[in-house]
Amino acid sequence: MSEKSAFGFGATFEVFPLVKVEVSDSGGFEPFVIHGQRLTRDNPIELPVVAALLRLSDSNLQITFEEGDRKELMAIDPEHFPAISLEMKKDIKTHNELAGLLLPKKGAKKKTSASKAKKSSLAEE
Repeated sequence: MSEKSAFGFGATFEVFPLVKVEVSDSGGFEPFVIHGQRLTRDNPIELPVVAALLRLSDSNLQITFEEGDRKELMAIDPEHFPAISLEMKKDIKTHNELAGLLLPKKGAKKKTSASKAKKSSLAEE
């Protein structure tokens, strides 16, 4: 998606979707600095889709993908599939496989966390 410059010069720039990243239930209590952003339990951050994909195996993080991320997922260079496969512990060969694993069913958000820790019923959204 392109948008006009806020300075009114008519310049356009690419707007990339960002993925929500939070500290997981099993995550530590010390702040994390990721891509120059400070992540704490009270301060979730947003990362570009590829940066988030390459952190899927970090059990300290809970990463949320939304339908709006589909276009970016479908445009990922297939050369990244081996690294993403390692992070997900699944053999990803196609963009459709990747999107199917990460994106929510219609009308829902899908949270992806490396740890399969049980969530408290009080923490449900």
